[in-house]
Amino acid sequence: MTGYWGEVDALHTFCEPNYASSAFVAEFWNSLGSAVYCFAALSGLVSTAGMVWQVRCGWWALLLTGLGSITFHGTMRYNAELLDELPMLQLIACATLAADGAHPWTRTPRGRALLLGGMAASLGGLTAAYLYTRTFYLFVTGFTLSVLLLFALGLAMESCSPAVGYCRVRAIGCIALGRIAWEIEERFCAAMPTLWPLHNVLGAGGLYGGTQQRGTSFLPKPLAIRANIHHEAVTRAAECPMKPAAVVSTEPPEGCLRGHGDASCGVSHCRISSRDMGHEGDLSKRSPPGSARSGSAQLLKA
Repeated sequence: MTGYWGEVDALHTFCEPNYASSAFVAEFWNSLGSAVYCFAALSGLVSTAGMVWQVRCGWWALLLTGLGSITFHGTMRYNAELLDELPMLQLIACATLAADGAHPWTRTPRGRALLLGGMAASLGGLTAAYLYTRTFYLFVTGFTLSVLLLFALGLAMESCSPAVGYCRVRAIGCIALGRIAWEIEERFCAAMPTLWPLHNVLGAGGLYGGTQQRGTSFLPKPLAIRANIHHEAVTRAAECPMKPAAVVSTEPPEGCLRGHGDASCGVSHCRISSRDMGHEGDLSKRSPPGSARSGSAQLLKA
């Protein structure tokens, strides 16, 4: 089929009829529904303002995914499809980087090498294989396995605050619900073309699931910080119980920006700037037990 943007040459098409709602947009409603990823990304960027790039890069990748998805569904061209799918793999990479040094499995050189090396090899191999074969289900299978691995990493973390665990479970449930809706549309589209609105359920699940993670990011750790120093900071933070939805200090110390509590999760945390965490000195001298900096940054427990 040829429309306003040229011949439809995407590797995968969806149930929504092309150019049925608009002569200028191939899949009008799917394109409009993809905007929810941008809203979730902007919400995350606002909530993590002042954090190091390892935390924020995931929200930027989600924003690129949303913009690419809008372009893809609006044109249904192959090049636009790559603008949607390749940022999804970048999102997986950013989420993996957020666990570096914060996850207990990465506190040894071997564990860190396995995590980062495995991520680079698997995502790099998947990207190369997908671009070479142009097999859509190769991409879908690889992306799904990557998401499941991230779920496993998240569930292996022990949080200091029960609210963090609740948000994490809700996020997983919403994303799983969206994937189920996507599969129903995919499997039964030929028999029931009217199922095309289910594709936007995936977007809604991604939006809600993404916003649940605003207050549950891994404790920021720049690559310059050694694992043992980061371990000490997390341990000290765990020693000071955090009260949900409470601001630890009215006047935070230098380098520590007062966090914005996540209203839906009841999480309030201190955002550690890259300037504060960019030194390899003894953090115990700057963050004694019970201080605002250590107590409010306790997202994870060693």
